[in-house]
Amino acid sequence: MYIYLITANWFTLLVSFSLYAVIIVFLYNIYKTTAELRQFDFRPWRTRLNKRALLLMVIGAVIIVALAFGYAKLTAVWHITESGNERALDLLLR
Repeated sequence: MYIYLITANWFTLLVSFSLYAVIIVFLYNIYKTTAELRQFDFRPWRTRLNKRALLLMVIGAVIIVALAFGYAKLTAVWHITESGNERALDLLLR
C-alpha cells in the first residue's frame, strides 16, 4: 500500500482496490458456475507428494538459487551497470 501512496493519491488507491474487488467477485462467480457444472475436477491435483516430486522441487530450488548467485557474481566481475529502473527501485525499497 505504501508503494501506491508514493505515486498515487487516495482516490486512485480507492479506484484500483475497488476494481480488484470487482475482478475477484467476477472470477469467483465463474469458478462457482464451472464447479456446479462439474467441469472442473480437482481430484488429479490432490495426489500425495511422493519422494521423486519432492526431490525435483528441491533440485529446482537449488538450481534457481545457484543461477541467481551466479548472475550476481558475473555482473560484479564484468562490471555490468544496473539500469535506471533498477537504481530507482533499489532507492525506493531502501
